[in-house]
Amino acid sequence: MRTILTVLGAAVVVGLLAFVGSPSAASAAEVFTATLNIKCADRVTVRAQLESDFEEVVVGLGITIDEQIVFELWLSPDGSSWTFILTDTEGITCMAGNGKDWQQLDQTILRMLKPKGDPT
Repeated sequence: MRTILTVLGAAVVVGLLAFVGSPSAASAAEVFTATLNIKCADRVTVRAQLESDFEEVVVGLGITIDEQIVFELWLSPDGSSWTFILTDTEGITCMAGNGKDWQQLDQTILRMLKPKGDPT
């Protein structure tokens, strides 16, 4: 869970501190996540709660380049609620964010947001 807390802590301090992954940075991450009241549990428990309490399903995911953490976006069918979770290699899942009124961007808007000259 130390890895997942390090990632969450780094996300909080981006722009404030340079994250270097040292033990002291991990301790700072733990302080930040405790301050933000981030909830963690085993993935099975988190998944069951998202499915039953919020009727959310996973709609997207990604794996960090070092293959240590899976990021998932869960969304209710009508977009009224969303949850962003991270799961480490030990199966510990932490909620990184949640909210309401998810808005899916139209492909036209996404193309407008690309930098000029970006071929993708």
